[in-house]
Amino acid sequence: MKGKLIEKFEIQRIPTKKGTDFVKQEFIVETDGDYPQPIKFTTIKDKVMAYMDTIAVGSEVEVSFNLRGYKGQKDGRTFYINDLQAWRVFAPESSEKPLDLQNVEFTESKMDFSNEDSLPF
Repeated sequence: MKGKLIEKFEIQRIPTKKGTDFVKQEFIVETDGDYPQPIKFTTIKDKVMAYMDTIAVGSEVEVSFNLRGYKGQKDGRTFYINDLQAWRVFAPESSEKPLDLQNVEFTESKMDFSNEDSLPF
């Protein structure tokens, strides 16, 4: 997806029951066209977060991402969370090389929604 980076949020560290931190960074890219849409992406990859530091708000970017979905239960109700997980961000006007993580092996992070204390929000 191509668009303009309109906002970058601080890196978040969310404690887990296992004693490790779940680390993520969110950012907003606005699409081009007659009806621009602000789209929120999440990245959990350290290298992408480091590369995001080199891209200025207002820059044109190209984002490669995976659509992720999670199903959980809380108080007897089922809920769903969708997430656009960015694995590559490229700013053509940046002097940095694009960061391409397509061929890197990742381990899937699974969230346990069976206990409300484990919810990341």
